[in-house]
Order: sequence, then C-alpha cells, then structure tokens
Amino acid sequence: ATDTNFQGINGRAPEVPSGVRYVITLDADTRLSRDTARRLVGKLAHPLNHPRFDAATGQVVEGYAVLQPRVAPSLPVGREGSLFQRVFSSASGIDPYASAVSDVYQDLFGEGSYAGKGIYHVDAFEAALAGRVSDGMLLSHDLFEGVFARAALVSDIEVVEEFPARYDVAAARQHRWARGDWQLLPWVFGRGDAAGAIRGRRSLSLLALWKMLDNLRRTLSAPASIAALLAGWMLPRNAALVWTTFVVLTLAVPALLPIFGAIVPGRAGLKTRSHLRALRQDIRLAASLSAFLIAFLAHQAWLMLDAIGRTLFRLFVSRRNLLQWVASAQTNLGPPLDLSTAYRGMRGGVVIATVSAALMAWLRPDAWGVAIPFVILWMASPAIAVWISLSPRVANRPAISDADARMLRLVARLRQTTTCCHLITSRKIRDQSWRIEPPLPILASISCPRSAPATSAGPGPARLLIGWKQHWRR
Repeated sequence: ATDTNFQGINGRAPEVPSGVRYVITLDADTRLSRDTARRLVGKLAHPLNHPRFDAATGQVVEGYAVLQPRVAPSLPVGREGSLFQRVFSSASGIDPYASAVSDVYQDLFGEGSYAGKGIYHVDAFEAALAGRVSDGMLLSHDLFEGVFARAALVSDIEVVEEFPARYDVAAARQHRWARGDWQLLPWVFGRGDAAGAIRGRRSLSLLALWKMLDNLRRTLSAPASIAALLAGWMLPRNAALVWTTFVVLTLAVPALLPIFGAIVPGRAGLKTRSHLRALRQDIRLAASLSAFLIAFLAHQAWLMLDAIGRTLFRLFVSRRNLLQWVASAQTNLGPPLDLSTAYRGMRGGVVIATVSAALMAWLRPDAWGVAIPFVILWMASPAIAVWISLSPRVANRPAISDADARMLRLVARLRQTTTCCHLITSRKIRDQSWRIEPPLPILASISCPRSAPATSAGPGPARLLIGWKQHWRR
C-alpha cells in the first residue's frame, strides 16, 4: 500500500515491505509472551480459518480475517500497584467486550469481538473495510473492523495488558470507549458514517447490529441505575427498600458470578483449608468490587452522559474533534490524583448526590433512611478514588549496623577487584570465559551475560577470568 498516512523519518519516505500477509497489532501497553506471535500466525494460517471474502456483500463470510487473543492484566510491579488495580482487574463478570477472556458470541455464533489486539489477514482485512468510512470519523474502530472482517477469539493464546492503577486514568479510558461506541450510531440506523460514505449493499448483519446495540446498552447502564434508584426512592419506605435491594443486586451479581463457579474445587487433591482460603479471598474481592461499583455509580452515570452528549453534538452538529483522546501513558505522566483534583474531576457525581438528597428531602422524607447511605457514598466517591489509587507503601530500608555495612563494602570491593584483575584484553575473542581454580586452574569457554558489561568497558573483546576464592565458598 502506498496511500498511507505514515510519517517519514529523517526525511526518508516510509517504506512498506512487500509480500506481507499477516500483521500483528498491539497497544503500547500490551506485551507478548514467548511464542505468542508464532502461535497467532499458525492459527490464522490454518486452512479452516482461512478467510473467504464475498465481493457481493463486501464481508468475510467464512473463516476469519482477525484473531483476538485472550487478554490478561499484568501483575503490578514496585509502586505501580494499587487497590483499584487489584480489585478492578479481577474477573470481569458477564461483560463480553470489556475484557477478552471468554466471548458468548464466539461460543454461540462462531464469531467473536475484536478488542484491538491480535493478528489480521492484510488482503481480506483491506478488502472488507475498503471505502466503508471516511477518514477521521471513527474513534473506536475495533468492533467495527471485527464485524466486517469477521473476528474470532483465540482463548488459548494470551497477551498481557497493563491495567490502569488509578481511577481517573480508567475513567478517562471508559469515557473514550463510550464516545467510540456512540460514533457507530449512524451505522446502527443504516446510514453509514456521518460523512456520507454509504454502501447500501453492505448492510450490517443482525449479530453485528446486536453487538453495537449491546455496547450502547453498556454505556447506559449507570445512568439507568441512577434513574431506577431515584424512582424507587419515590415509593413508600418498604417498597423503596425492596426496589433498592433489587437494583443493588443487579449491580453486584455480575461481580459475584465467578464465586459460584469457584465453590467446587477445580482439581482433585486440593486441601480443604487451601480451597476455603482461596474462596474467602475471592469473596472478599467480589464484595470489594461490588462496593466500589456502587460508590462510583453516580460519577459513572455522569461520565457516560457526558460522553454520549459530546459524541452526539460532535457527530451531528459540529462535526469536529471526533478523534480527540489522550493516551493512557500520557495521563499517567500527569500530576498524582489528590483530593482537590479528584473532586474537580468527579464533581458530576457529587452534583448527582446533592440533587438526589434534595429530591428526597423535598418529596419523600420518609424514605430518607434508604437513600442516605448511597448519597454519602456518592459524595465521598472522590476521596474513595484517591484512597484506592494510592500506590503501595515501599518497605523501609532494613537497619544495618556499622560493622555489617563495613563488611558488605569490603565484599563488594573484593569482588570488583577480582573481576578487574582478571580482565585480560590481549586475547581478542568474542565470548567471556570463567576461570575455575579448585582443584586445578582451568579455563572454561562459556558465555556469561553478567560479565558482558565488564568486558565491554575494555578497548576490545576480552576474556574474563574469575577466580573462585575461598571467601565465596562461605
């Protein structure tokens, strides 16, 4: 392809290699484990998965042009972890799009959802998407691409993705996702994109339409829950209590579903004590996730309404800033989330809590006891967001006596001196070798990556002779 938007480097035009059949696409925070690329290529090259493009419909009708591997959150390292990361990167419940772990669409219809990380067949992918959308019209194009190029979930291949450690970073990502989902609204109504790139003979299938509507439903979940709670609090006290319990259960059940599958041990020979300890940890994690979901419900409702309103205005009125977004890495480089910043960024949730309290005090004072816990949680949600976004405390340095510190310095100096004294630069060989003294001084020609920095400091390739001193035996 020559009609690309790739930027030249150092004045040279971008060169696209010829004969490329497959392309692996990843996000900046996604990591591939060993042999993942080879296994992805092998899956897509399998004859049963070979894509068959239908020129009449403009879609891949058999096989797959896109393979989406399973996505697992990375383990926090050092000061990167937080309570928010540990709780919200756990099991995703019944959401089929937010985390590519299992896909009900793949199980029932043989076609999964593309989440932006995977491998695609270049020719089939370009043929299925050629001329469908004008430039600059789709912010979140993963689902759109997977619908026409036909994506599949590869659950036995895993990629590792970094999960946000701060609530504000995750909220900004959800805001961007919601805007991208609502930019597909013209396609839901069969109009193509708003720029007029319409091809009537390439209509959406019922499954693709359902996927897009399901994403829109997901963005409306938090506003609908707030509306349901407010409507329930307008009822008499007992009815309001029952209504509120039902709404809370709808929020908590998806997080509690993995608990039911973990009650029975997954393998034989597991000790009852260990199983109960792990089950108790899962229950604590699911309960924490449910509590945080309720605490952030008001802000999530405001966030989704803001994303929907912005998208509709930009899509049908201003026709500008449709691709506006901030990368997660750039958001992480910003100032840390403190209390004042959190209350400014989450003021929408506080407004909803204040309005809810005013309505209850004016219209239904007798049901105030049912609503007051939620109002308090929503008003304190910025403080809760700061608390769960804090990095874990780094352990203090252990106390070392002066004698121990002097002994450690002597050991380090002896090791450095031994290494430097046996660094010989007269023998120009490429590998580093070890010298082993007992029982006889011999030279072992084995490579040692740890010795590479020491030898690279010399004027050329060198041989490193390390004497095995009696001191190191202790």
